[in-house]
Amino acid sequence: MNLFTPIDCYTGYGITGYNIWKHLYASDPELTLFLMSKGNLEQSWDKDGLINSLSKQRQYNKNSPCLKIWQAHDLLLRPLGNSKYGALVFFETDSFTVEENQGYNLVDIIFMPTKWGRDTLINNNIKT
Repeated sequence: MNLFTPIDCYTGYGITGYNIWKHLYASDPELTLFLMSKGNLEQSWDKDGLINSLSKQRQYNKNSPCLKIWQAHDLLLRPLGNSKYGALVFFETDSFTVEENQGYNLVDIIFMPTKWGRDTLINNNIKT
């Protein structure tokens, strides 16, 4: 699997990205990590595991499924390949820009952590 996410201890995306990476990596040490942004890490975070996942970029498999944990406007930058493309996003609005709508409709699956978010996507004619 290819995971595209920020990893840092200051943003919701960065903390979520680390925790999802940690659980995915525990079950699949071949997980490839691509950082969307860099930030500070907590002392207790698994730096060796992160380095191992980052080093897998050298053997990028374009046929492995991709999960992007990032902002909707950036979903248009689809990872290389024809594999499944999923996104985990957060938002605090009930309408979206043209770019956000296009990004949402480009992914194969959207992981939404709240019912309100799922309903908002549906109300904006975005498949979930």
